[in-house]
Amino acid sequence: MVAVLCLNLNRFKAINTSLGHLAGDALLQAVALRLRACVEAQDMVARLGEAEFSIVLLSRTRKREIIHFIRELLTALSHSYNIEGCEVQALFGVGVTLYPQDNSTSDILLYHANMAAHWQKDADSNFQFYTPDLDAKLTERKLMEINLHQALERSEFQLFYQPQVNLITGRIVGVEALLRWQHPELGLIPPFKFIPMAEETKLIVPIGEWVIKTACAQAQSWQAHGCSPIRISVNLSACQLQQSLIQSMTQLLQCSNFDPSWLELEFTETSVMEQADTTITLLHQLKSLGLQISIDDFGTGYSSLNYLRRFPIDTLKIDRSFIVDVASDTSSASITAAIIAMAHSLKFKVIAEGVETKEQLNFIKKHGCHAMQGYLFSPPVPAQVFQKMLQTDKRLSN
Repeated sequence: MVAVLCLNLNRFKAINTSLGHLAGDALLQAVALRLRACVEAQDMVARLGEAEFSIVLLSRTRKREIIHFIRELLTALSHSYNIEGCEVQALFGVGVTLYPQDNSTSDILLYHANMAAHWQKDADSNFQFYTPDLDAKLTERKLMEINLHQALERSEFQLFYQPQVNLITGRIVGVEALLRWQHPELGLIPPFKFIPMAEETKLIVPIGEWVIKTACAQAQSWQAHGCSPIRISVNLSACQLQQSLIQSMTQLLQCSNFDPSWLELEFTETSVMEQADTTITLLHQLKSLGLQISIDDFGTGYSSLNYLRRFPIDTLKIDRSFIVDVASDTSSASITAAIIAMAHSLKFKVIAEGVETKEQLNFIKKHGCHAMQGYLFSPPVPAQVFQKMLQTDKRLSN
């Protein structure tokens, strides 16, 4: 038995961008040295692409030995690297294929190992053995990607709207626009299935522009039907955090005549921290257009408080993973209370997401949370249903 391993260095592009290409090269060299130190003389190590390595493992001939080697290899690679005075963590995904049972052709073996490395992200561990069903998954993915390319031009996307409610007055004070994909044959495709693919293929940029335009047009339609102006929030991907976003937002606001103070752009905590210094500049440029800025899923990332105070933020949204346990888990309760207190001290508004029970509602009210969003008040609904909520002045009951 021979094992062929494909190792992908995750987030190498971000390391290369933040530390520079010389540092990126130094990291690749350091990784290569560790790889060579882990293998025997009869094994082969190669660099196949920018941040992709491969090992042909001849020294281990049983599957359990191969698994043991991979675990030792990943442990060795996981220790931090000192690159030009900076401590850098390198995270790897590993795909594995076996000769002769998986195939006997070198090209196909490498293809299988690479495919397994790609699907490793869905595995419970950080390595994945090739199995024939991965071919079917890849075919399904390719079909999904083709459909995704066509979805925008075929008008298959739609927006649902989830209200945000003031906890003092009980009145609706905002709404989040949530993207849905209604495929004519596959039915309603949940966002977690297509958003990551849209980000990988960069389709999220034109899709994101459509979301913003549609949400603004819908907000204007509600006003035309006699509803008071209301803040509307849209989620933006890390891929959209680039200079072209400023240009497209400027053009959209000029063409639509939409009041920017009623539009809130939501970025996840992780996305704004990836290239924090660049992001600060972009967020300030967006704020100069009169837009509101919100940090979504707060508490799940690794924000530096030093950066957080420099971001021109209006609102923090506490991630639902904390809210779900606030009434039963002391750690979640402590973190949630701390986020609310911190938001107050930094003069940010704070919204709790995923509020589904009275106990959760009572907790966030007690700690001074400004607003809530969740099924306790309303699930995401079509535009017409949300319009009726506004027109009838639906309120949160105490």
